[in-house]
Amino acid sequence: MPGRREPATRRARAVLAALVLSGAPAAPVAALTLEDALVEAARTNPTLRAARESARALHQGVPLAVSAWLPTVRVEARGAGAFDADAAGLEPSRRASAPWSVGVTWDHNLFRGGGDAAALRGAVENVRRSHALVVNAEQALFLRVATAFLDVLRAERAVEVR
Repeated sequence: MPGRREPATRRARAVLAALVLSGAPAAPVAALTLEDALVEAARTNPTLRAARESARALHQGVPLAVSAWLPTVRVEARGAGAFDADAAGLEPSRRASAPWSVGVTWDHNLFRGGGDAAALRGAVENVRRSHALVVNAEQALFLRVATAFLDVLRAERAVEVR
């Protein structure tokens, strides 16, 4: 049928239109290798970038979970005083009746019912899951890019044959 296009040709045109609309350089598609296309897609794809940022954010859960195992140290200093200038007006001297106190508190829980260990295991599993999601997003992206790239090559070959 003369009015009907092959799916590969439509896909190739869709890929070219997407490149043009995305503001990609106006270089011909033939100058782009498959490796270049994969690198550019990995660098600019917002879904992959979001998956990587989510993984980075989940990495912060591990140090937070580890911090629950650490002691808490508190230092407090309280005081009140009045200063009087001596007769010469050069150096202030403190009254002996001014109350001052300094305190140091060290808290370290030895056991909290296993909650800290569970939180740490959960944080580590979240990191593993996020890495798996990043790998999944990369594989899906690379499959789409490779398929589109090969569709363009096949369409070019079909045009050359005609």
